[in-house]
Amino acid sequence: FELLRKKAREVCRDASELIKDWNENVVGKQQKSEETIKKQSRIEQRKQDCESTQNNLEEFKSRAIYY
Repeated sequence: FELLRKKAREVCRDASELIKDWNENVVGKQQKSEETIKKQSRIEQRKQDCESTQNNLEEFKSRAIYY
């Protein structure tokens, strides 16, 4: 559980940093370069990774036995 929680924290933090960078440096710009498209793709992937890791954590939590 602790390993999943740590992974979720890391993945979601990375996704958050990518989104922050996107909002500061890309939003509102007219031209989309190849680099911008790659950034957008990376953000989407990290967002999905974050959501998947969070779901795995929730699944584990529901099966956990607490004493």
